[in-house]
Amino acid sequence: MATLTEDLRWRGLIHQATDPALGPRLDAGGLTVYIGFDPTAPSLHVGNLLQLCTLRRLQLGVISPSRWRVGAPG
Repeated sequence: MATLTEDLRWRGLIHQATDPALGPRLDAGGLTVYIGFDPTAPSLHVGNLLQLCTLRRLQLGVISPSRWRVGAPG
């Protein structure tokens, strides 16, 4: 079975990374992730869908939903 990093690369969601430790950290789990967009906007676009699909992929991979945060940052 492929690791989360391999799966994200295969899907074209990771092209390059400045930190070589990113792959092992993703595969180990326990990370908190953030995406930012306004869900109350009059319309959403395919870029928003890509973010949501990636969050779902991370949830299925290694990140617990209890670590998700919903709401405005700051």
